[in-house]
Amino acid sequence: MKLLRFLNDHFEEYLLVVLMVVEVVVVFAQVVTRYVFHSPLAWSEELARYMFIWLVWIGAAYATKLRKNIIIDVVASKFKGATKLISEIINFVLFVALMLFMLWTTSTVMMQVYESNSIGTGTHLPMWIVWLSLPLSMALNLLRYTQNFVYDMKHWNDDKKEGAQ
Repeated sequence: MKLLRFLNDHFEEYLLVVLMVVEVVVVFAQVVTRYVFHSPLAWSEELARYMFIWLVWIGAAYATKLRKNIIIDVVASKFKGATKLISEIINFVLFVALMLFMLWTTSTVMMQVYESNSIGTGTHLPMWIVWLSLPLSMALNLLRYTQNFVYDMKHWNDDKKEGAQ
């Protein structure tokens, strides 16, 4: 149970930190080998690119968790009370539908890449590992947005009371 709570609270944070540290080390090694030893690493640029892709997609899920992602609330901000609640529910349903579609689509593409046995030219890393960042991000986005929505619904009346005071 503690492991699940830890993963729920910190999964994205730790993954992002590890990816960033490794990417900085790889890029630093590339700079040193290129300019000091005049012998660049063949795989470092490609690996840094792949880790950046992972950083972007996992970072999007982390932003969703922290409610720091870009949202368009022009419609919801015009309403109050039950109408606002309905617009929030519609927004949630649309987001879930989009994430489910993206999860299915990105998983399909990742499986096609897996079945093709594609590998990176410099790293010889299986390309499905790079593509895995997309369905993982979509699943995490779906989870985090759902957690935020459930929290909001549990505290909907609390927000109404605070707004009335």
